[in-house]
Amino acid sequence: LNSKDYTVMAIDLRGHGSSTGTWFNMNKQEFLGMKQDVCKAIDLLQNRTETVYVVGASIGANAALMCCKGEKIVLLSPGLNYHGLDVTNTDCNKDILIVVGKDDTYACNSSVYLANRLNATLWVKDTPLHGTDLLDRSTMEEIIEWLS
Repeated sequence: LNSKDYTVMAIDLRGHGSSTGTWFNMNKQEFLGMKQDVCKAIDLLQNRTETVYVVGASIGANAALMCCKGEKIVLLSPGLNYHGLDVTNTDCNKDILIVVGKDDTYACNSSVYLANRLNATLWVKDTPLHGTDLLDRSTMEEIIEWLS
């Protein structure tokens, strides 16, 4: 995205990436706090720039959808409910792209449901990959084209 002149803010959700602790030991309130973290990060960006696109992967996709902020939203492998971040009945009237691996059964079934419910664009890739692992060069280029 940087090479296409997008400014990018990547956050490590609680218990993920370089953040302290591990998600294996997190309680329900800590998981629900991920939504607040994502919403605050989006608010920060919206106060600094005119156009914000939001991309979330796996449980981060659920948090992004629950926030329902930004011009467009890209969800990589969302699930209907990851550790209490339940998006089954979430309403979000935004342009939404959902990308999922065909053989990632739970995320794929969840994505089909969400795409129908939210009138989202759904891309099912012929792969078992999940979340950011879906982001090969061609998928990134397709997402960038969808955002523009």
